[in-house]
Amino acid sequence: MEKNINSEKKIELEGAHFSIIIPFSPAMVNPKLLFNLLKSAVDKAEKEIGVKYSIEQGRPLIKGLRDLIKEVKSIPREKT
Repeated sequence: MEKNINSEKKIELEGAHFSIIIPFSPAMVNPKLLFNLLKSAVDKAEKEIGVKYSIEQGRPLIKGLRDLIKEVKSIPREKT
């Protein structure tokens, strides 16, 4: 069974929430390009989280985000 993932995913860290929002891009139909877009967003989030939280506090959140993007499926549509 595949998981449906919203464009905005929230993960809780001691009462704080962090969202990654990625504008739609036609490149998202390519699984590798989608993964690269998500990875880039998580890398950016990791830097932002590192400013607000200690490494120990931020590590579970970053791990959760990285695990989440591994589960995202891109199903290309057939051209009509």
